[in-house]
Amino acid sequence: MDDVFAEKLDNEQVRCALNKFQEVLSKAIELMEKHKDMNKLKEFMKATELKKEFAELNQDLTYVYEQLRGSLLVVLVKGQKDEQRAYIQEQFGKMKEYNSQSSCDGVMVSEQYTDLVMVTKPRDKEMREKELRSRGAELDCALARANKQYVGTSVEKFFCQQPNSKAHVPKAVILQGQSGYGKTFTAHRIINDWASGKLYNNLFDFVFLLELKELSNIKTSLVDLLWSQNVQSGIDKSTVKRVLKDTPDRVLLILDGFDELSKIEDKECSHDLTIESAASISTILVALMKGKLLNSSLLITSRTTASKALGKLLKVPHCFTEILGFSSDGVKKYIQAFFEREKVRPGLPRKKENTGSTVQKRVMEDVTLLTACSSPVICWIICNVFEDMLQDGKDISSALYTNTSIFALFVSMQMEHHGPTQAIDDDQWSGLIRSLGELAMEGVDNQKIMFDESDVDKRVPKQLCSLFLGKYFLKRTKSETKYNFMHLSFQEFFAALFAANLEVAEEKITSMLKRVKSDFYNPKQELKMSHLLPVIKFLFGLSYQGVTRLPGQPEPDHISPFLEKWIHDLYKDDGGQPRTQNIQLFILYCLYEAHEKDFVKKAMGVWNSINLVRIPVTMSDCRVLAFCIQHCPAMEQFKLLNCNLTGEMLCVLAEQLAKCKKLGLVVEELRDSQVDHLIKALGKDTCTGRIVTDLQVKNSKSQHLSFSLENVLQVLDTLAMQKQVEKLDLKLTIATPMKDVW
Repeated sequence: MDDVFAEKLDNEQVRCALNKFQEVLSKAIELMEKHKDMNKLKEFMKATELKKEFAELNQDLTYVYEQLRGSLLVVLVKGQKDEQRAYIQEQFGKMKEYNSQSSCDGVMVSEQYTDLVMVTKPRDKEMREKELRSRGAELDCALARANKQYVGTSVEKFFCQQPNSKAHVPKAVILQGQSGYGKTFTAHRIINDWASGKLYNNLFDFVFLLELKELSNIKTSLVDLLWSQNVQSGIDKSTVKRVLKDTPDRVLLILDGFDELSKIEDKECSHDLTIESAASISTILVALMKGKLLNSSLLITSRTTASKALGKLLKVPHCFTEILGFSSDGVKKYIQAFFEREKVRPGLPRKKENTGSTVQKRVMEDVTLLTACSSPVICWIICNVFEDMLQDGKDISSALYTNTSIFALFVSMQMEHHGPTQAIDDDQWSGLIRSLGELAMEGVDNQKIMFDESDVDKRVPKQLCSLFLGKYFLKRTKSETKYNFMHLSFQEFFAALFAANLEVAEEKITSMLKRVKSDFYNPKQELKMSHLLPVIKFLFGLSYQGVTRLPGQPEPDHISPFLEKWIHDLYKDDGGQPRTQNIQLFILYCLYEAHEKDFVKKAMGVWNSINLVRIPVTMSDCRVLAFCIQHCPAMEQFKLLNCNLTGEMLCVLAEQLAKCKKLGLVVEELRDSQVDHLIKALGKDTCTGRIVTDLQVKNSKSQHLSFSLENVLQVLDTLAMQKQVEKLDLKLTIATPMKDVW
């Protein structure tokens, strides 16, 4: 009879439970047959062994009952479960972007989600400082080291026992990270993957996602809350109630944005609370986290500022997981996914096939951009900036917004999309930026990147500090709370915002520039004020009219005179030539960040000679050099010798080098297809000869690079047009044998 019933249900879980039930019944019958005399049975029950045997039987029966009840429930609600899965894929399959014009517009979660670096153990102070100070490839190494040393994890492992761990399988996972680091996107990815059968299929029969910022001061029961959030899926209220009562262990509740709730107090938890009792959202959440309302699993997302409160509330076995951001490989994958996906935007041309690869290359070549892109929201901003440039017909392989403009865009986006639910006016935002800037400037002056809680509390409102600051409890000193900016580069940007403030600009900027100038003239050439250089570079960037204006930020004209005078005095004191090559590159970067043509033209009019020798340059350096030469009225001399200048980098510089009256170049790994750029740099199209002080082409034998005879002859013809060639060393392999030519 049982077998027939099990077959009829055609459900593996039910069949397994019924088979186990049969085993238990057989064992019970065997015991009863063995002791038919009830009086003797009662006497025997006093014996230890028999009592133990019946106790084990009772445990088995209870276990089978629970399994059978859950299995039968799955069968009964299977139709509604399938409907909920379909609804979830429709509801959470797309994620609305910051610039979406309507609720229908958005990005497919399955297409855009990129794995993040996550760790489950708190890092010590030294490791955190290493991450905050590292840039580019160094940051990637720091993240890889943290992933290994502090137990890296992924969403697939959230509700599993960690390897080499004696801890219980967590009933609650806290996914924390700084603002804009992908917590909500990850929550959407989890519920969407569950609905499509890719994740937690054997763990949970129902998954519910609650976006807490939308559930403020309402009073309801847990049953009504979950049902109201899924009413469009067709799920019955009675089904929600039955699932929560009968199989709570097969339910996952995702609570997104714990930090966005108003203050939650421990005393709000009521012992009489049930899943049908009406209560405030705060009361329900406290009961859930204490395990008093429901024996379900929880996934809670929150900024790091709320981790202390969560730690006090959670009484069930739990695990804290922190998002550290994208690795460099993650940045590449995100960019590729961004430009590969189909966006239905009327009136915009389709993207070129190689756009993603081009943008990848640009970001990977720029240390500042690559470092900033470890934050998913900044990576998204940069992708959109490049996309806009593409739509405007600009060449994204060479053009670039200044780094200052990218950081300003990020701050603006954070205020618009990640601020508190209650309205904040411009004066309050202005006060926040000033307070954060004052904190950042104090840190820069003292070369400090981690701040005491008291330093933050007296300056920054608690409800706003999580927008730009992370909060941590240091290992081995649980009572010590520390704050830091997302990265040292963000601290430097806020310090520049503070220095540019109308009330302190003259004093702060003048003092900073004076200290750095004195440092430049240090006879030992030891830059003791190097920690101020990034702040000064951002100040030049803030003088650019094209940078997004933030609340309370003065017009660029207010700070430009100080910067122009400083640059002019440097040139004047050095006779038009900064004394060290590193200082030369720094000043060129400052001019690039300023990006004002008249400003750059005036500065480069005094400084008309660039000499870089044995200073390895990057593609980013070459773009800065090209921009500054372009706006120089008359470049007298340009030398780039033994600086790892490749043929690819030469492509960026070639057009501007044609303007130089004296030219010295050492080019490495020049390909046949890039010879045209060498010819252009030598000025063939300008019909005006110049003095070539040095020209060397060095191709390593391992590259097996060769040139067509035609290209070699063109190089020689172009050299013949020059006024003077002082030093020439061309190591060229001709691809076509001479006998075939004649």
